[in-house]
Amino acid sequence: MKKFLLEILIFTAVLFVVLKAIKLMVPYYWGNKQVAQKMEFLKTSNKDFDAFFFGSSKTYRHINPILFESKTGKSAFNLGATGTFTLEVEYLMDNFLHTKKFYDKKDIYVQNITYSFIGKKNLHSVRSNYYLDTKRAFRGINYFTSRKEYTQAYYHLVGFIENQLCIGQVFDIFKYNINGVLPLKGIIAQQNGFYPLDQSLKHSPNNKNLIKRNTDYLKLVEQNKQPIKTNQSKELKLIKLKPIAFGLDDYSNSFNLWLIKNNPISDPKYYFDRGHYNSLGAEKYMEELSEIINKRNKDKK
Repeated sequence: MKKFLLEILIFTAVLFVVLKAIKLMVPYYWGNKQVAQKMEFLKTSNKDFDAFFFGSSKTYRHINPILFESKTGKSAFNLGATGTFTLEVEYLMDNFLHTKKFYDKKDIYVQNITYSFIGKKNLHSVRSNYYLDTKRAFRGINYFTSRKEYTQAYYHLVGFIENQLCIGQVFDIFKYNINGVLPLKGIIAQQNGFYPLDQSLKHSPNNKNLIKRNTDYLKLVEQNKQPIKTNQSKELKLIKLKPIAFGLDDYSNSFNLWLIKNNPISDPKYYFDRGHYNSLGAEKYMEELSEIINKRNKDKK
């Protein structure tokens, strides 16, 4: 019996080491294609950026670093990605900030985003669990349990276990190592990670999803129905956070962490669909955000 238990223990230890070694074959951001492309671009970039923006598509499609630099004098890079919500953003920021080259004495801006449900059809996908390390899994489980969303708490537990055991990931990990990720699209690289939806549609005029989203929105505007989601059109705010309040490690004040809260624009002409600005809206948004940042910097002097 003792020999059997010892064999089980040795097998478990070897399996644990092998799984950890497999995971070390890929970078922390490997499960999010858009973020992976941006991170790989940064690794080869010679530019020393002053600020970084994290968030979902509202960051990706709204934050124009080129305009930001022209207004504030600070260079920036947009690390937003479609469908990237609280736990994943926390995970990406935490790992990113451990790389001193990128965060030392920088400004880190994060979009005000919510916890996201893991859909049943996505439960076992890499995209929905690659970021569920111990910290993120327990934060997710505690958050959903406190709101009696027990199915979501269970899904986060399942995602955590699958992530730790590389269940459903081994093939994708080897594929990532063989193929890597495609280089960041030229126009996105030129715009430091920014890519508004109307520009995307211009470059991909046959994209059915974008056509439908824009067409449906324009129909709502024509019918004088509520075209903009109700959580829009609030005063833009910039709130300084302590890293621990956002689920991050203690970085001993090595950087400034700012929460961008609310979308201030209500005029339908500035929108591509119900939740995203077009290029004109992104420009107006950046002007307002830059004005707040410039005022903050002026007040500090």
